[in-house]
Amino acid sequence: MESSTIKIPKKIMDSIKEIIEKTDIYVDEADFVQQAIMKQITKFKNL
Repeated sequence: MESSTIKIPKKIMDSIKEIIEKTDIYVDEADFVQQAIMKQITKFKNL
């Protein structure tokens, strides 16, 4: 799969890392971000 790079503020990344450490829901930071983006895309698909 082709990918792109985006800049995420350190404060947000620190929060993401904290969530990943406290839960077993996400594999890593990339998994968290991908799932969050897909959730938002799904909300707007019917526009």
